[in-house]
Amino acid sequence: MNTIRTYQVCNVFESNQNNWLRTKYIRRRGAHRIHVEMKFSVRDCSSIPNVPGSCKETFNLYYFESDFDSATKTFPNWMENPWAKVDTIAADESFSQVDLGGRVMKINTEVRSFGPVSKNGFYLAFQDYGGCMSLIAVRVFYRKCPRVIQNGAVFQETLSGAEGTSLVAARGSCITNAEEVDVPIKLYCNGDGEWLVPIGRCMCKAGYESVENGTICRDTYSRMLLELYIPAHLPDEFWRELFSIPVLAPLSSALLLHRKRRNQDLEIKPRTAAVQSLRKKQCERCEDVSGASPEDGSRLAAASPSALREELRRFLQNTRGSKGKVQLALQHRGHSVLGAMKGLLGEGRGTGKQGLAAYRRARKFHDSLMTFGAEHGLLRSLLEAVDSPACEDSP
Repeated sequence: MNTIRTYQVCNVFESNQNNWLRTKYIRRRGAHRIHVEMKFSVRDCSSIPNVPGSCKETFNLYYFESDFDSATKTFPNWMENPWAKVDTIAADESFSQVDLGGRVMKINTEVRSFGPVSKNGFYLAFQDYGGCMSLIAVRVFYRKCPRVIQNGAVFQETLSGAEGTSLVAARGSCITNAEEVDVPIKLYCNGDGEWLVPIGRCMCKAGYESVENGTICRDTYSRMLLELYIPAHLPDEFWRELFSIPVLAPLSSALLLHRKRRNQDLEIKPRTAAVQSLRKKQCERCEDVSGASPEDGSRLAAASPSALREELRRFLQNTRGSKGKVQLALQHRGHSVLGAMKGLLGEGRGTGKQGLAAYRRARKFHDSLMTFGAEHGLLRSLLEAVDSPACEDSP
């Protein structure tokens, strides 16, 4: 049987009772309104034989504010002033002698609140004036509205107001790559810790689209290129090799999304050896930036969009904005795939229809890669974001 520790009083046969129980010092923690949940049991006065008329079935709840832990046995005085009364607490159910004999405990739960509070902390006190009761548990808490992203803006955690009907205005800040439209964006936090009454909104800037229920503004440039310039029927070899090109690694998330939209399953594992290698190069070789073979290429499909953009920025800084250098990397990758397939055919391991089909796929990869990287100016647009090129363009 579990033991429950309680504070009890039952001086019902003595008149003029005035018994107090005070809590330890409780810090406010910025809250403006305090909530108190009490669990207690009360004996039914009518079930007590020969009980005088002074028997009570209620008790009082008080609080006292203080900037520091200053209470003693005599301070504050045990009376309503300086203590502030919150309410008289009555039981919904009381137990009798019959319940007591059958070990039946009827526990009541009541919640009260008070405010505004402004000092650093406070005490609670419970006053008995002639009842037979047990105080089982007390929970002290405050309410707040949690951090949320809504209407394209971030609203930080906000404490509820001093009154139960208070609405606390919270100013939102637009998510990355979004901007306010119309009126300043706000949300209101009510007394129950719920967000209400949204005003205004943030919209994604030009060139970005809202995704993941409006919590992210993603650039549409990569998506539009994929939709316009990469046919859906390209073989897996194209996609796998494309993911292994360091300069195109930042687009791998968009490429994977493009594949998923066409109900094609492609499993890509993130590997960053090539990217780490590129960081160390710091433009030492202007004639070849492919950096890694297909076996240890950079596969960043699992990275976040911000991480991908950062990798691209670092790569372009390492190459110092050399367009010819990056184009050469594309050509190196395309020709290496084509050359590998030719080698397989030459060794006889890729002969027959399967070998010929594989070679054709590699040829298509090579041609598509050249078209994707050169004709449509993808890399030219990316390189415009990098300043002060230090390497000369390759011929």
